[in-house]
Amino acid sequence: MVRSYLRHEPTSAFGVVTSPSARCLLSSDGKTAYVAALEDVLVWDVRRGEQVAMWHDVGLRSPVTALVRSVASPSTFAVGYEDGSVRIWEEGNSETPSVTFHGHKRAITAMHFDEAGMRLVTASQDTTLILWDLVAESGLFRLKGHRDAITDVAFVPTSSPSPSTSQVASSSSSSSSPRTRNNTHLLSTSKDGLLKLWDIDLQQSIQTVVPGKGELCSLAVLPIEAGDALLLTGNSEGQVKAWTLSGEALASGLAQTGSSEEEQVRFITALGQIEVASKRRVTQMSFNAASSPGNGASASHLAITSSDRSVQIFRLREEEEMRRKMARRQRRIKEKAKGASNGTALATGEDDEVAQPKVTWLDRIEAYTIVRPESGRLRSFAFPSDTSGTSGTYSSSSSSSSGLPILCATSSNSLEIYSIPPPPSKSAKKALPSTGTGTGNPEATLSCTLDLPGHRSESRAVALTSDDSLLASADSTGLLKVWNVATNKCVRTLLFGGSIPGSGYALCVSWLPGDRYVLVGCKDGSLVTFDVPAGEVVEVIKAHDGPLWSVAIHPDGMRCVTASADKDVKFWEFEMRSAETTQTQTQVEQPNDSDDEESPRPRPSGPPRLCLAHTRTLKMTDEVLYARFSPQDGKLLALSLLDNTVKVFFTDSLKFFLSLYGHKLPVLALDISQDGKLCVTCSADRNVKIWGLDFGDCHRSLFAHSDSVMSVAFERGMQGGGLLGGREGASHHFWTVGKDGLVKYWDGDRFELIQTMEGHHGPVWALAVGHAGTKVVSSGADRSLRVWEKGEEPLFLEEEREREQERLLEEADREERARQQGHVGAVGSLVGGSGADGAPQQEEPESGAVTNETTGSLMAGERLMEALDVADAEVAQRAEWIKLGKRGPPPPRNALITAALGPSDSEQDEEDSAAAHQYVLRVLQSIPAAQLEDSLLVLPFEKVVSLLTHMDSLLSQTPGRSTVSIVPLLSRTITSLLRAHHAHIVSHPPKGLRAALSRIRGNMGRALREEKALVGYNVCGLAALKGRARERRSARRFEEGGFGEVQGEGEGDEVDGGTRKRKVTIK
Repeated sequence: MVRSYLRHEPTSAFGVVTSPSARCLLSSDGKTAYVAALEDVLVWDVRRGEQVAMWHDVGLRSPVTALVRSVASPSTFAVGYEDGSVRIWEEGNSETPSVTFHGHKRAITAMHFDEAGMRLVTASQDTTLILWDLVAESGLFRLKGHRDAITDVAFVPTSSPSPSTSQVASSSSSSSSPRTRNNTHLLSTSKDGLLKLWDIDLQQSIQTVVPGKGELCSLAVLPIEAGDALLLTGNSEGQVKAWTLSGEALASGLAQTGSSEEEQVRFITALGQIEVASKRRVTQMSFNAASSPGNGASASHLAITSSDRSVQIFRLREEEEMRRKMARRQRRIKEKAKGASNGTALATGEDDEVAQPKVTWLDRIEAYTIVRPESGRLRSFAFPSDTSGTSGTYSSSSSSSSGLPILCATSSNSLEIYSIPPPPSKSAKKALPSTGTGTGNPEATLSCTLDLPGHRSESRAVALTSDDSLLASADSTGLLKVWNVATNKCVRTLLFGGSIPGSGYALCVSWLPGDRYVLVGCKDGSLVTFDVPAGEVVEVIKAHDGPLWSVAIHPDGMRCVTASADKDVKFWEFEMRSAETTQTQTQVEQPNDSDDEESPRPRPSGPPRLCLAHTRTLKMTDEVLYARFSPQDGKLLALSLLDNTVKVFFTDSLKFFLSLYGHKLPVLALDISQDGKLCVTCSADRNVKIWGLDFGDCHRSLFAHSDSVMSVAFERGMQGGGLLGGREGASHHFWTVGKDGLVKYWDGDRFELIQTMEGHHGPVWALAVGHAGTKVVSSGADRSLRVWEKGEEPLFLEEEREREQERLLEEADREERARQQGHVGAVGSLVGGSGADGAPQQEEPESGAVTNETTGSLMAGERLMEALDVADAEVAQRAEWIKLGKRGPPPPRNALITAALGPSDSEQDEEDSAAAHQYVLRVLQSIPAAQLEDSLLVLPFEKVVSLLTHMDSLLSQTPGRSTVSIVPLLSRTITSLLRAHHAHIVSHPPKGLRAALSRIRGNMGRALREEKALVGYNVCGLAALKGRARERRSARRFEEGGFGEVQGEGEGDEVDGGTRKRKVTIK
């Protein structure tokens, strides 16, 4: 009989506010933040401290590494992951992503939408760029040229959005105007130290710039006047260099003005270097998306972070303002020079003519202030995103009162929003203190912060209440948090590290019977008692002289034991005392060192509180790391020592009973089963040992994890699972967690691994098992608390082993395929020239197709092959029946075709083979558009011929109007097949394929003409409806007593979305 178990599934993960793996985003309202939280994306209302939404793809374990928002469609976000996948999320739909792309082989590092929001460019650690078409849901091409991980990428903006620039551009001739097509060029920076300019139409790099030494880490692009752009690059040496990108040169293309290399057109020109406060790696640079009237640019501030402590804010000054400032400076220098030469000061009213100075962008970028986060190191920042597409919400005029907000994501799992004040007046500027960037600059103020929904550091200990409804977690910064497991919300945050010196590093935590009090053992040896409903510290006892590693509660609920590194095991009893007695005892334990001998004033007596009374001490020969009572009657006490052994004592007499030895490294945790028959120990030697408590014999030693096993616990409740099976009796199943980031579920009687749970992104420190036996909570170094619950789905070990073997084989096959292909642009590969053996290398093309075989594409290809087999068999069966003169009834339709299309409606459907072609089309439509080309590459050539034959029949038999809906799918499929198998089709065309391709060509042209006519008809109909709506709106305004200004075609129709025109009353 095959033994079955019940599968555990991850139900929730909480405790993470933000992860440093991706840059954060701030909405245009200045309060909504979009941040990466391990494998999820969280949407926070920072001012209210509430989680608005969570974007989670079921089954995904890769953390988020990049996050970007579309300007044209503010509700569309692109999220890049560590496994190289890209998912498109809509803000209104947080259940599943709308599109998933697989093209990169390594983690996504940067992404950027074009201005129309129709295309997305992604950069990866695999040294390639991929341009994606969001409408067709496919990859256009791959760009290869960098030799190290790409750090940033951006589309070259089309032109300056400022009104003055647009007027000049419209008044100029068409020959001198900048390019009219949107986003035809790309910019990318890489760790190889190169800045590349790419032409999307040519699919190649048209200029490569080497800014200097070191890696290029960040890139910022700002559109300026006349279609030009200002570029900023930051490297690992702390240098920020400015460049200009000529729009006129891009419009002229690759034309040469001479034969020499120096006379060729250069698109990117160096301006100089911007001085920053720190000389460390420049990790991020960004212009705010707000417009500043008069400065000729689409931003008013620039933020640069070159350290993990602060963000330096620069202000973009207006050109005329800087010209006047520089003129005054030159005048003062000239006056000082004349005064020094003549020995007398010049008169104040003397007005000498000063030459008009030339203002550059380096002069206009002026250091303004520095933002320093209060609660940790800086990981990323964000200005409010521009969701209008033309001008930002926070302009220099609109932000004069509230200031410009900036979001800071810190390493301490918190978010902070600061307000950058507007420039002060001259009189107020003199009274302001210096901020490090110059005298008289204002300081940014903290508007709001978000840190309560998570720990500031790693959670080192967790414990569940008796009803599994509340979870207590303690970290190393002196915070104890109590969570509601059902809602994943923090209901209490208690501090025990700030006001109590030396007790801020928690090592263990435990609930006392009644679920009102919590005991926390600290690294300094103190034992802290909390009253959770009251939200206060009840008692602090200096229990040990070393770290207090473990607290064990006796099954009777009246006493506990503490184990410490000072080689002592102390026994405590719980007592209820009045507040006055507690205060007196606390003063005795912590005497007053002052010279005042007056006795303290007696405080009024309050309700009794829980206190701990020390009863006895057990001296050990080495440090004690863990302690546990036998759960049934508390008769035995098991202690793990630093000498790699476990000592078992009788609780009442403290007599030695057993010594469990066999581990090669110290035992970090242990547990005893509910029936008191088994003891399981885990050690730093990566092994788990199962012992019998009758004679102390080792039943089995299991290699549990690939790193140290940090915690182990038996499953609670009468779950059964003994050698005879069944659901009765104490469970011998147990859980283990380790530094390898895995949570494992074991059978202690059969010595088998039941299930492995993946989810944590780092070591797992602690484990809490529910008392009902259906819930487990784990906490790790990634600051996440994850809940695993037992479901009703059965689990069979044989199936689990087969899945694990398939996964290992797929990984090995993927690695072997990548090694054989010799992926171009691998990190550290040579650039052109000669190879290692001196032979000349063949230059690789800079562009290629976007292909990446995944499990989903392989499964889709297999489904399509199965559908082709079924359809071919159906067509052959019908043809044989027709060849025999249709004797007898028609052959029955295949069950798969009937299940997909339903029963036939007429006798004609039973006779022809149209259902087989429709079945192939139905399977083809079920393949996601992003996986279509990769799925077609799986087909062998004979299946390609079969698929083309079915498409020929579909285009020939389907009426014209219904063909329009399948034309895009069929045309894309045919194009992909011909591109992949063109050589074979031309050299050895199968019989009848050439005629089928000719028919496909004619039918496809007809279908495309019909679709073009249909689209044109719809466009004309929409234009007519738009005109009627405009007429009704104008008539309604006229009837109300006024009318708006006459609008042009397609302009000023959206009254609610833009500025309403002023009405004129007719008298």
